[in-house]
Parts: sequence; C-alpha cells; structure tokens
Amino acid sequence: MALLSKLYQVRKRTDGTTAQLTDDCIALAEFLSREIRTVSYLLHPPALDTEGLLATLRTYLEGFAREKEIRIVIDFPAQLQKLPESAEIALYRVVQEALPSLLQLSGNLRAKATLAVDKEHVSLRIGDEGQGLSPQVLEEVRRGLGELGIATAGLRERMKLLGGTVQIHPTIGGTWVIATLPLDKPGLPQAAPHS
Repeated sequence: MALLSKLYQVRKRTDGTTAQLTDDCIALAEFLSREIRTVSYLLHPPALDTEGLLATLRTYLEGFAREKEIRIVIDFPAQLQKLPESAEIALYRVVQEALPSLLQLSGNLRAKATLAVDKEHVSLRIGDEGQGLSPQVLEEVRRGLGELGIATAGLRERMKLLGGTVQIHPTIGGTWVIATLPLDKPGLPQAAPHS
C-alpha cells in the first residue's frame, strides 16, 4: 500500500513517457497486491477459524471442481471435533497441494475426498478415480521428485511435526494420498464438536 501511495504521488507529477511508465508500475503493484492477498488467504483461509475444517475443505473442493470442470465426491462426517489450528492447516494443505498435482499427473477428471475419525486418528484421503499414476511417476514421488513428489515431501514433514503421516497408495482404480493425524498427540487436545 505504501508503494502504491508513492506511485500515485509520482504519477501526479509526471507526464508523457514517464507517466505511462508510472501507470504501468501502478498496474503491476496493484496486481501484486491482489496476488499477495490471495496467497495469504490460501495459506490460512479465515473460514478455518469461523466455519471449521469440514466446511472450509468442502468449499475448497467444490470451488476446485467448478473451476477445473471435474467431479469430486466428498465423503465427510456430519461433525468433526475442533482440532488445533496447526492440525487443521496441515489437513487443508494436503488437499490444496496434493489434489491439483494428482489430477494433473493422472489426467483424470474425477476425484474423491474422504475424512474419517476414530477414537485415535483423523484420516484424510484424496484420490483420483481412473487410471492412476504411472510407475515412473510413482517412483519420482517416492524419491521426492516432480511436482507431486516435492509437495508430498513437504506435506510429510508438516504432518511428521504433528505426529502424523502422509502416504501415497496406488490402486488399480486410481492413486490415493492418505494423511493421518493422531487425536491424542500432545498439542492435539480433544475439543468440542465443530461442524
């Protein structure tokens, strides 16, 4: 905002070629400002705090499906206990980072997202429905190479800090990214239900 303010001041005092260059700089600064807001929103969507993990994930998945013109089956419980912020952000990141890469690499137009809770764990599964990933791509992912491999490596580290795991599980009908977090881990206290 400070940069834009200074550029508008410069623009008032210039004309000709300098004015056009200043206008270009203003347009670029406004674009970057919008991008920064978008990225910060994606890093921590405010809806996690106000609406909870389930609603935030559902909104993201439905928007992603509309944007990419694909079908995503969402299978979530009616309610989920409120998890610590770090756990909710980690699970949100699994969807946000793994799903686009998974679908891009597989070329599939259908996916499924499930979230299940038992007494000890919360488990989030994101999968493409179709041919799945080739053995070559799966090997790259295992080695931490390529877009999905790099994303998965980062997700594994994030989940490991919370006592959880991220696994890639190929099947005949697709490939699953499975993230699991323990509910009884110190720092992941039990809390009241949140839908």
